Amino acid sequence: MRKPLLSFVFLGTALVACGAEPDKVSESAGTERQKDNVEPGQEGEITETVSAATGQEIAFDVPADSRAEYQLLSVVKNDEGLLVATTRRTGSSGSSYSVREIDCARQLFRYIGDGDTLDQAMTPLQNPGTMATLVAGSSSHAAVQIACSQLPG
Repeated sequence: MRKPLLSFVFLGTALVACGAEPDKVSESAGTERQKDNVEPGQEGEITETVSAATGQEIAFDVPADSRAEYQLLSVVKNDEGLLVATTRRTGSSGSSYSVREIDCARQLFRYIGDGDTLDQAMTPLQNPGTMATLVAGSSSHAAVQIACSQLPG
């Protein structure tokens, strides 16, 4: 059984969250998901930080949503060897955040957190579902490509 991931690594980073609209391309399915309350000691362990640990955000483009700005905030490897990437989308109505679990080798992902604030996105989803294939041009496709490119050597 998979443990929900509760902890994220943000070293030297102070992030400010504001209201937002979800990414219309690939995040609209997450708007009805419920959050999970995780008991202490049940959170997944992050075993290695692979990117963005210096607090530097990495900007990336999403062809299907060219009027918004996207940043990769954090990429870590969880205890199952999968990447966990936190991203921010900033558009005309504000910012929103997504946390994706990523299998780089198989090019699959799933949302494990999302919200209008970073705190909301860091709350594990009760029912994250199964890994999904990527849709070319979507925000998830772009986020997975940039996160996987941060893997060491």
